[in-house]
Amino acid sequence: MGVNSRQHGAAQGFHRSSVCEFMSGSNVWSRTREKMRLFPELFAQCANEAAVYGKCVAATTTGTQELRKDLCAKEFEALKICFTNAAKKRAR
Repeated sequence: MGVNSRQHGAAQGFHRSSVCEFMSGSNVWSRTREKMRLFPELFAQCANEAAVYGKCVAATTTGTQELRKDLCAKEFEALKICFTNAAKKRAR
């Protein structure tokens, strides 16, 4: 006798409805929207770091010169740390 899909899913430790719910992405979009809603607030807390990074990018891409990886790595790392710290503060 064969195993139907419902029995097979239960045997693997999950139900079809939970898989569909996980796969639907509705929770993913809700979390993403919430993060995007907070972005201006986080960005405002890191205005100085963002300005420094922007100036570095602008200075290294004058004329036809393209931005190359690691030219502004130090500035980007400072901005990334600032965003991370601002997000951690916001989560508390």
